[in-house]
Amino acid sequence: MFGGWHTEFKFGYNLPTQEYLSSTGGRYTLDFAFLNHWKEQVVIDHTDVKIILPEGASNIKVTTPFDVTTREERMLTYLDVQVSRPVIVLSKDNLIDAHRKNFQLSYDFSSVSLMFEPLLLVGGFLMIFFGFMLFMRLDFKIYSDPHTGQTN
Repeated sequence: MFGGWHTEFKFGYNLPTQEYLSSTGGRYTLDFAFLNHWKEQVVIDHTDVKIILPEGASNIKVTTPFDVTTREERMLTYLDVQVSRPVIVLSKDNLIDAHRKNFQLSYDFSSVSLMFEPLLLVGGFLMIFFGFMLFMRLDFKIYSDPHTGQTN
């Protein structure tokens, strides 16, 4: 009962960006807390904070109020065609309540890139519909001409 307890869990969620993400031109800045608020005093042995950025994000910079280990991974989702999405992973060991401070992550993202996936979907559906229209207009029947008796 005196210590030695070990628990591991994953805690993930999606947030509306209007409270945490600001933009100036094509540069976006995420300002978010490294740790969530706990009612009791807890010590966290290790944590990984993963931030999944949109496809096409570049020039990524992370600013933290304390030292963290930063690495970049890639994540491929269902409509990623150009490149995969960058995933920034911030890792830190031995966390306490003093680590409940905000970090800033900034990146460049072109607003034109937002239209790529909808245009890709519209183009794909148009190709399917035109292919179906072409297929329906083709005549693959074998029949004989009643006037000449020849098979066409």
